[in-house]
Amino acid sequence: MTPSANAKSSSSYEHAQAVSAVDVVATGAGVGAVYGAFFLCVDMLVHHNAMPASEASQLVLWFAGFGALLGMPMMAGLVFLARLINPRPGLSALVAVACGLAAQIVFLKTMTGRQLLATVPVPWLLAWTMYRFNDTRGANVLKRGLAVVAAAAWLVPLIVAFGLTSQGAMVRMGAIAVALAIVYLAQRQSLARCFAVLGVQVIMLIGIQFLGTASPAWSSYAKTEDAKIANAKTVGQQGGERLSPNIVMIVLDTTRRDHFGCYGDDRGLTPVVDKIASEGVVYEDMISTSPWTVPSHASLFTGLFPQTHGCSFEHHRWLDGGFLTLAEMLGASGYQTVSLVGNVYLKNSNQLQGFADHLETWDRVRGSAFHDMLMKLGGPAKWADHGVIETGQVLREWFDNKYDAKKPFFLFINLMEAHWPLYPPMAWRQKHLPSCAGYVSATRASGRFYGPHWLAGESHSKCDADCIRAMYTGSVAYQDHELQHVIDLISNRVDLDDTLLIVTADHGENLGEADRWDHVFAVNDHLIHVPFIVRYPKQFPAGTRVKGMCQTVDVVPTIFDVLGHGRTMEGLPGRSMLPAQFEPRNHAFAQVHPYYGHLERMAGVVGLRKDTGGFTSHLRCVRSDQYKFVWSSDGKHQLYDLPFDPDEATNILDKEPEIGEKLLAVLVKQWTLQPDYVSRGNDDAASFSAEELRKLRSLGYLGD
Repeated sequence: MTPSANAKSSSSYEHAQAVSAVDVVATGAGVGAVYGAFFLCVDMLVHHNAMPASEASQLVLWFAGFGALLGMPMMAGLVFLARLINPRPGLSALVAVACGLAAQIVFLKTMTGRQLLATVPVPWLLAWTMYRFNDTRGANVLKRGLAVVAAAAWLVPLIVAFGLTSQGAMVRMGAIAVALAIVYLAQRQSLARCFAVLGVQVIMLIGIQFLGTASPAWSSYAKTEDAKIANAKTVGQQGGERLSPNIVMIVLDTTRRDHFGCYGDDRGLTPVVDKIASEGVVYEDMISTSPWTVPSHASLFTGLFPQTHGCSFEHHRWLDGGFLTLAEMLGASGYQTVSLVGNVYLKNSNQLQGFADHLETWDRVRGSAFHDMLMKLGGPAKWADHGVIETGQVLREWFDNKYDAKKPFFLFINLMEAHWPLYPPMAWRQKHLPSCAGYVSATRASGRFYGPHWLAGESHSKCDADCIRAMYTGSVAYQDHELQHVIDLISNRVDLDDTLLIVTADHGENLGEADRWDHVFAVNDHLIHVPFIVRYPKQFPAGTRVKGMCQTVDVVPTIFDVLGHGRTMEGLPGRSMLPAQFEPRNHAFAQVHPYYGHLERMAGVVGLRKDTGGFTSHLRCVRSDQYKFVWSSDGKHQLYDLPFDPDEATNILDKEPEIGEKLLAVLVKQWTLQPDYVSRGNDDAASFSAEELRKLRSLGYLGD
């Protein structure tokens, strides 16, 4: 080697070791951008189908910026360690290996075996990218940083464009490899023509944002040609081939009645549901049979009280398969039956028996640590949620691939946006912040919040309580906003006027009234007095409000009265709610048994000496228009005057013992008339996968 060559080699080596603070910042930004984009595209491959280009562009840029913020301190530490070691291979190689190892560790911690197989080369391709970035000679450090960010920004759109999310592991690996090759070329071009490439990219991203694309791979809410829509709406209506209406039942899990404009809220949180209400019938006094998900859905689907179907903690937490459900009844009547749920508990408590198609969104969201992190931070609205954005995508797939326009369908949709943990996307979180807190402090308050702990007496400030109410409000508003996409999709495929559309909630949520939180250990009206709206112009006149009590056990007989088929199961305790023949109930009933899944966590708050004895009572209630009597298994019965005490904070049983005795007699009579649960021979406990258990814990159903 000549002296000049030796000098050049030495100079190059010194250049590789001489890393300034600017290099550290630029390297960290590049690492963060690439890591963010890579993890995002892998998460999309594993857990999601295609999303619109505009959303993918927003998301990758947002994630790249956030990744850069995290990447800078990480790379500063790595560079510092590399300087201390000062090995022969040079700083670039050390940094690359450290990046690869860090990525591999994260992958091992956050992915299943199948997902790891699908992403085998990713950590080391990341390492190679970082090596190329840090070892580039003669390029301005700013250019190097911008080149990597520019290249990384293409990763997610490239991966999504392949449309390979449903393919096998080898195809996914190939897709990632092709994307990386394109990214590498983009990086090389960016180094040579940095600002030109960036300018073209920005213009293209802006164009995508505002113009979108007609490619089906990008479209979450595909627009169907007018002729196709018209054909779907008229098939089966000509020649009398299909006379029954479609049925869509939307249950807004954990959503309080008093947050809807059609029930008196003046904040404009629910314009979508309010519009449905203006075009249909609003039932002002619908009472759920139970204040939590499993027994309330069981009553909605079987038309039976919990005392009879036994789907509660008194017997077990799943629906005995011997009971006939609404889906089974409608399936026997020729309906396509499809469930689209965000709550994993519904599947594993056997609530969905009778549905021919199960379209779950719970396993397509909150699928990775990165998605959970996005939710907590308030990531881009159409990504970081409990599944409402996925609902439209999954429903579109069903319409495209499985819908038979010659048959009516029964579509059940369960949305979870108002359910704990409360992390509405950024825009809705910012809009509803309380006066006492900013974005970060409200987010931290929500992260610390666990309703049963507060119910057990865990200390918290008034501002913390205001933050939880604000986060809940933002979640309700976001849910309503995204519900419009679902309604639009349905109305684009079928005639909405020939569809029996029901919007309700399984139960509400306590938000600190009378020191109650969550939806356990109580049967107060904030939990069991739920919204119920029906849109079907042929039998439910628009703009009608129906006063007087009804119950969720009335839904099954009402649906079959609409169909004119009569009831397929005799002996149900419900009655028709058709406006033309509605007769209000004099009394409504509900019950709840201790939710033992919370007690161990609560014991950590109340202490082992006091323990959780105060939360183990079985509660049954009877409600009239004015009074509610609550029977408790520990003898601490309660009586409330609802018009004067809507929060049920003052027990007046000692002042009005005669009223209490009369209502107790009504409750005892009801209990005597309703059959007790008897096993139907199909009551094996549901099994849960590790992922399903993780999901249940994340929703607060199970202890750690």
